[in-house]
Amino acid sequence: MARASRFRKAFARRIGRALAVLWLSAAIVAAFAVAADLVVLRDGSEMTGTVISVDSHRVVLERDGGRRTTIPRREVARIEFGVEPPAPLRVTVSVREADDRLELLLDGRPVAPYEELRAGRVDIGPRLDDGAHLLEAVVINEDGPWSYSWTVDLGERRISLACGRRGRASCVKPGHGAQDTGRLPGGKVWLYVDRDAGTVEAQVEER
Repeated sequence: MARASRFRKAFARRIGRALAVLWLSAAIVAAFAVAADLVVLRDGSEMTGTVISVDSHRVVLERDGGRRTTIPRREVARIEFGVEPPAPLRVTVSVREADDRLELLLDGRPVAPYEELRAGRVDIGPRLDDGAHLLEAVVINEDGPWSYSWTVDLGERRISLACGRRGRASCVKPGHGAQDTGRLPGGKVWLYVDRDAGTVEAQVEER
């Protein structure tokens, strides 16, 4: 009877040690899952994952699902190893219509070609770091009336910016008439980003 009791106690100790090792292993795996390498490109965009290799010509980054991305070294501004990935941000933009066409700029840089903006929603979330960003539209009008309509989606909130209507009514703004040509103002939105909290606040400066 005493021998059986000692056996049960020894077995319980072994089970306890095994569970402790499993718990520690899980904690280590979780920690590595949270930590990731951050590759910051010269255009300001960021990519996270695991850096597989770096040389004078390229950086190879393994991303979600084991997908590998090769980045030319000349496009990389810096690499930060073992950082926690920023909270995901989903901010998309699209153009409903423009007469003649529209250029969308994020901090002075084109977001995407006009055809792509017209075809569907373009995600600008990966380009947004902490702080304030200006999203600005410029209408390029060659002749006749001009108009525009575009949207910004921040989760469940949609911001619509429009003036005039193609084929029906021209846009008119202070300092800009219905028949003006060239590069014309198409609306401005300020985006205020908090990466740690994973939030984006928007303020329309000009519709």
